[in-house]
Amino acid sequence: VIRDNFGNPISYSRMASETAESYLGRIYNKAGVCSAESSCCIAYDPLEPSCESEVYDDCDLGDNCVYPCENLKLGIVEGYKAFAILYDRERRMNADLGVMCPADFDDSCPTAEFKAAYANTTLVGLIENYKVKIIGTKDSLVSLASTSVGGAMAEVEDF
Repeated sequence: VIRDNFGNPISYSRMASETAESYLGRIYNKAGVCSAESSCCIAYDPLEPSCESEVYDDCDLGDNCVYPCENLKLGIVEGYKAFAILYDRERRMNADLGVMCPADFDDSCPTAEFKAAYANTTLVGLIENYKVKIIGTKDSLVSLASTSVGGAMAEVEDF
């Protein structure tokens, strides 16, 4: 049986409206552990707590109730927050690059921020447009060179 820090039995199942952050906080909100037999209680009923315990029993109050997992819980929740922020950034970068628009992405590809700052198309789209323009410029230069060279050759022949 796993217990929260009030000694209530809890489940690893995610509750319907529970956010990922609150879920992680709940399942890692472990009850304390008795470090000594005296002054270590678990309050099944807050009005009548049971203070009969053995070392390593679950507890939620008393001088000898310690919470060895508290820092771990805080680290897991903070780590998840950082992961969520970085995951969102990755998805936005993919959307702005245009290599792959995330299937379940709420924003458009590219993002509204990218459109406002740069263009209405993704970075890949901008590069493709640039490629088309460069090819057109190259074709024009080749045409111009061949026409000029061709005209010069005809004049040399006439001379």
